[in-house]
Amino acid sequence: MDAGGGRESEAARGGGSRPVRPRGVGGGDGERASTRWWIQSPRPCDTPPVAKVFLSHAHVDKPAVRRIVDALREAGHEPWIDEQEILVGESIPGAIERGLETTDFVLVCLSRAAIASGWVRSELDGSVMKPFRSKMTRVLPIRLEDVAPPTIIAHAKYVDLFPDDDAFQRGMEALLRSIEGYTARAPAPP
Repeated sequence: MDAGGGRESEAARGGGSRPVRPRGVGGGDGERASTRWWIQSPRPCDTPPVAKVFLSHAHVDKPAVRRIVDALREAGHEPWIDEQEILVGESIPGAIERGLETTDFVLVCLSRAAIASGWVRSELDGSVMKPFRSKMTRVLPIRLEDVAPPTIIAHAKYVDLFPDDDAFQRGMEALLRSIEGYTARAPAPP
């Protein structure tokens, strides 16, 4: 058992599961202990971050996106989210462009608001074109609600993180398997 009264993760015992809990829930810093999700990951916990992950999303979807950010961090990845990466006074388009240039994966968080968003469309256009130039960035569509993906990524397999916590867990497990699978296939840097 861990100190919060939950199960000890396989990661804590040397295996590959990592606890993932929703933002604001858990056993520390005065927070109320609650449900934890166990995301299966083949990577040991003490290894450096596997991937830099840019999250393209609509502002109104921020609560759902923060939950994804938490799960990515728990799995050892480095998420790029505007509210944590763009400094006050910094050029927003410049910061986003820099984020897209330095990322391994772009998660396009799809919702009705995201599809209507000019920012998401702009980020998607930039990120979709980058793989053809650099052959390094992958675009991974994530549906936050029941919407059709934009035409430019309609051919790509997507993952659903709705309608409930079970769907979120299954979707995050599939997403993490994909990120780690693509990362394992990537050629070593020179």
